[in-house]
Amino acid sequence: MQNKDNQKKLSDTLRDCMKEDKAKHNVLPPSRFGVVEITRERVKPVTKVVTTEKCPSCDGKGVVQSSLLFTEEIENNIRFLSEEGVHKNLRLVVHPMVEAYLNRGWFNSITKSWRKKYKLKLNVEASSNIAFLEYHIFDAEGEEVNL
Repeated sequence: MQNKDNQKKLSDTLRDCMKEDKAKHNVLPPSRFGVVEITRERVKPVTKVVTTEKCPSCDGKGVVQSSLLFTEEIENNIRFLSEEGVHKNLRLVVHPMVEAYLNRGWFNSITKSWRKKYKLKLNVEASSNIAFLEYHIFDAEGEEVNL
């Protein structure tokens, strides 16, 4: 694009196309290398997703994985074991607070939905000897399943 008239036409056309954009913007003419620069104001706010929570054991001095992600991790491991086909009777040992969360509700508990979804027998037990976001999965013979 050596011709200045063509460069101006290009810049004008780009500016016309950007007129409908509500965000503040700037279209610069082509540089000597033929690069057209368009700057645009960010319209939507930046979304910062925090996936950690305050540690309940140390009174908030540390951070731990989010409990929502923790149950997702457990579910992924249960799904893997059910798809493997070898384990159809599992025992999940978790912290008492997690056990209460998984078993809350008589008809629509998370544990019950996992049983239906993956077609297996699943017992969730509480152990106060386990850290808040720690869990162990045992098979029908009582041996821990290593993932």
